[in-house]
Amino acid sequence: MRLVSLLPSATEIVYALGLGDDLIGVTFECEVPPAARGDKTVVVGGRDTRGLTPHEIDAYVKAQMAAGRDLYTLHGGALAGLRPELILTQDLCRVCALPSGQVSDALDYLGCRADVLSLDPHTLSEVLDTILAVGARAGVPERSEALVTSLRARL
Repeated sequence: MRLVSLLPSATEIVYALGLGDDLIGVTFECEVPPAARGDKTVVVGGRDTRGLTPHEIDAYVKAQMAAGRDLYTLHGGALAGLRPELILTQDLCRVCALPSGQVSDALDYLGCRADVLSLDPHTLSEVLDTILAVGARAGVPERSEALVTSLRARL
């Protein structure tokens, strides 16, 4: 399975499921685990805000939104060249990551036929459900079920 994660939390799920070798593309923000950026293609860029205060981040986001500018840049050519089978993204927040609709539109434009899975949990239980969804779509449902069972036991 050729996976692309457009969301740091999805990248962590991919690695937790033992699918790190299947991950071929990430965002500039995917840093956990450190291997996530070591040999992966960065398919989404944006401004690195790690050195900014919360106030500075808020001002930057507000200015970008007011000007009608995007916070993230999808590197379409890089994404299409990877020939992904499954792309993990979200629709909860335009400020947090690229929305799945924008990803789907880009894939249509590029002629890329990847499956897009939007991870949009609102509760802890739904976070665990996203792990199950990723496992099912990536063909490792038994791994995701074992991981979720372990996490529920910890809770």
